[in-house]
Amino acid sequence: MDEKPKIPKYNNEFNPYIFKIVFKKNLWLLLLYLFVTLFIVFASIRYTKPVYQAKAVIQLNIENRASEVISSSALNKDNIYTSVEVLSSPEFIKRVIKQLPLNTSIYAKGKILDFELYRSAPFLFTYEIIDSLIINKLINIEIKNDNTIDIFYKINNNTYATQGTFYDTIILDHIKFVLIPKDEIKEGDYCIIIHDLPSLIKQYRYQLSTNILNPNAGSIELSFSDQNPLKCVDFLNTVIQEYKFFDVEQRTMSARSMLEYIDQQLESLEDIIKQQSGNDNIALSTNDTFTSFFSLKQEINKLELEIERINDEIVILNKSQEILNKDSLNTSRLIVYLSQTSYYNILSTFVNEYRSLLEQYLALSAIYSTNTYTLEQLKWKIHYSKNSLNDILETLIERSNFQLSSLKKQLQNYKSKLSNIEKKAGITTMEPLTDISQSSLKYYEQFLNKKLEYTLYVAGIVSDLVVLEEPTLLSNPIYPNKTKSLIIGLFIFILISTSTLIWKYIKYDNILSIQDIESLFPDTPILSLPLFNGDIPDSQLIIHKYKRSLLTESFRKIKSHLLLINQDNIPKVIVITSTIPGEGKTFIAINLGGILALSNKKVLIIDTDLRRPKMSIGFNNKSELGLSSYLQGECSIEQCICHTELSNLFYFPAGPLPEYPNELLTSNKMDKLIEELTQSYDIVILDTPPIGLISDATKFIMLADTTFYVFRSDFSKKEFLYNVKKLKQELNPKNLILVLNGFNEKYIRKAKYSNYGYEYKYDIYGYYDGYGVKETKQSKSMKKYLNYFSKKK
Repeated sequence: MDEKPKIPKYNNEFNPYIFKIVFKKNLWLLLLYLFVTLFIVFASIRYTKPVYQAKAVIQLNIENRASEVISSSALNKDNIYTSVEVLSSPEFIKRVIKQLPLNTSIYAKGKILDFELYRSAPFLFTYEIIDSLIINKLINIEIKNDNTIDIFYKINNNTYATQGTFYDTIILDHIKFVLIPKDEIKEGDYCIIIHDLPSLIKQYRYQLSTNILNPNAGSIELSFSDQNPLKCVDFLNTVIQEYKFFDVEQRTMSARSMLEYIDQQLESLEDIIKQQSGNDNIALSTNDTFTSFFSLKQEINKLELEIERINDEIVILNKSQEILNKDSLNTSRLIVYLSQTSYYNILSTFVNEYRSLLEQYLALSAIYSTNTYTLEQLKWKIHYSKNSLNDILETLIERSNFQLSSLKKQLQNYKSKLSNIEKKAGITTMEPLTDISQSSLKYYEQFLNKKLEYTLYVAGIVSDLVVLEEPTLLSNPIYPNKTKSLIIGLFIFILISTSTLIWKYIKYDNILSIQDIESLFPDTPILSLPLFNGDIPDSQLIIHKYKRSLLTESFRKIKSHLLLINQDNIPKVIVITSTIPGEGKTFIAINLGGILALSNKKVLIIDTDLRRPKMSIGFNNKSELGLSSYLQGECSIEQCICHTELSNLFYFPAGPLPEYPNELLTSNKMDKLIEELTQSYDIVILDTPPIGLISDATKFIMLADTTFYVFRSDFSKKEFLYNVKKLKQELNPKNLILVLNGFNEKYIRKAKYSNYGYEYKYDIYGYYDGYGVKETKQSKSMKKYLNYFSKKK
C-alpha cells in the first residue's frame, strides 16, 4: 500500500490570489468588526461621564522682612519638595475638604448617567445622622408634581422608605433631615450620598496632582480632575487659600516655640547669675545693688520688646480694620494680618463666620436673583457679622493703646531708677563679678539678641505662595478623549481584522487549481471546467444555448478525452460522483449528457440520489414516478423515462423518497436495470449521491466504464483528496477522471493550463495538452527541468 500523502494543514507561503479570496469572503466580517468597534467607541464617548480638569500655577517664594535686617541660618528657605509633600498630604487635604461643601453629594438621575449638582442642587439638605450605617449609602429622592417626596434607601438588603414634603422634618431609622427648595422645583429623581471624611480624603487626594515646573524658581503646577467642572476650579482655589493659611500658621508656630525655649534659657541664666553673685559675697551695697541693677536692666529690655510688639499689633489691627471697611470681600488678607497678632485665637471664630457667610452669599447669588428673601437674609447676617468684627477690632485697638501708654510710663520709671543706681555705683559697679558671672552674662545677652531676632522674624513672616496662573478649567474634558478613543478603536479594529485575515488565510484549505490536485495524483487525468458567469436555467442545461462559450468548449474537450481513453468508443456507463453536495456533479452530468447527445448519441441520465434528488426539480418534472418507483415494482421503465429539450437526451428521475434507499440501489434489480438500459441507450450516465457522505455510489463505481470524481474550485477541501486516494486503493475504478469544476485561471500562478482551461496527463508514452498534441519523453523531461528552475526563481 502506498504511503498516505500528506496535505499541509496550513498555508506556508503567500499567495495574493488566495488572500484576495479570503478577503472577499470575510469582507462582511470585517465590516461587522468595524461597525461594532465604532458603536463601542461612540457609545463609550456618549455614555461615559466626562472628567474635567482645572490647572493653576503657583510659586513658593518665601518672603521675610526680618531677613533683610538679620542674617541667620534659621531663616533659610524651605525645600520646595517639602511644600509639594504638604500639598498632597492627607492632613492638608482634610483642611481643604472642611472648607468645601463636600460632606454631601446630590445627584440628578438620568436615564443612563447621573450628574452631580455641586453647588447647584435645587434644594438645601440639612440632616442629622441617627445611625452611622447611613454614611456612604445612596438615599433616593423622587419629587412629584404635587411637591410630595418619596424617599427610600437600602442597607443590608433591607429597604427603608417613607414620604414627606418640603420644609417638614423627615425621620427614618438612620437619619432625619429637612429639604428646603431654593426656587420653583420641578418633578424629578435625585439621590444623596453622605460621605465620611476618610473616604473623601482618599478620593480627593488622588484627584489632586502636583508637578514641579522649575525647582530653582519654585514654580509648581496644580491640577485637579473631577466629573464636575465647577468643583475643579473651586477645589484648586481652596487649596491655594488654605496653603497660605497653613504656611503662616506653621511658620508662626515654629518661631513661637523657639521664643518659648529662649525664655526658658533666659530664666535659667538669671538664676545662675544671681546664685554666683550671692556665693562670692559680692555686692555693691547692703541693698544688693547689683541685683537691683541687673533686674532693672532686664525689665527695661522686656518692656521695650513688649512696647514694640504692641506697636506692631496696633498697626496690624488698624490695617485689618481698614481692609474690613474698604475691601470686605478679601477675607484672605484679613486672616493673614490677624494671624500675626496675639488676639488671633479670639478673632478666628468671628473671621471664619464672616468668611463662611460671604462664601454662601457668592454661591447663592449665582442661583437666586438679587432681591430674593434668602439673599436678603444673608446680606443682613453679613452686615451684622462685619459690624461685630469691626467693634471687636476697635475695642482691641483701644485696649492696646492703653497698654502701650502704661508700658511707656513703666519704662520711664525703670529708666529713672536705673540711672540713679548707676550714679551711686559709679564705674566700679561690675568689677566684683567673677569670670563665671561674666560668662553667664555674655550668654544671657546672646539669648536676648536671639529673642529679638525671632521676634522680628515672627513679625515679618508671610505666606510664601504667589499665584502665577489662576485656576482655569480646560476647554475640553480630559476623558473620554474623542480623538484618542477613535484612534484606539481603529487600532483595535485593524489588529482584530488583520489577525482574523491571517488566521483565515493560514487555515484556508480549499482546492483552487489543478496544481493542488496533481501533486497527489500525478498519473491520474485531471480535467477542469472554467467558471461560468452567465445565466443558468433551472434545468442547468446550457451547452446548446452557449455554443461558443469556454465552458461548452471544455465539455467538448471532455468528450474528446472520453474517445481518447476508450479508443474512439464512448464508454457505455459513466458514473459522476463527488465528496459532498454542492460540488457540481449534477450540473456536469446534465451538460456532459447534452454534449454527447449533440453528437448523435442516445444518452440517458439516471438520478440515483434517492435522498436528495435534484434533477426532477431542474427539468420541472411533475411525474411522481421514478427510479424508486421502478425498483419497488410500481411502474415500468417506459413510464419513468422523461424527455428533455434535446431530442437524444433523456433522464430517469429519482422518484419519491423511499424508506430504505440503500437496499434499493444495491439490489439485483438495479443491476438488471443498468444492463437493460445500456442495450437501449448509447450512453448511461449515473448521477450518484456524494460518496464522501454515504456509500450508495460504491456499487455503481465498480460497474462503471468511466468514473468522474468532481471537485469544485474554492469550495472543496484539500482533505477530500484523501477520499479519492482511498477510492483508488479500495475499488480501483476503471478510467478514473478528476474534474475541477468552476476553475478560475487567475487563482493559479506558474500553472500549466490550456487555452480552454483544462489539462490532463495520460499514459506512459507522453503528455497531452488541451489540443491533443503528443509530447515525447524528451520534451517532457525538458519541461520538468524548465518548471524546476522557474519555481526556483
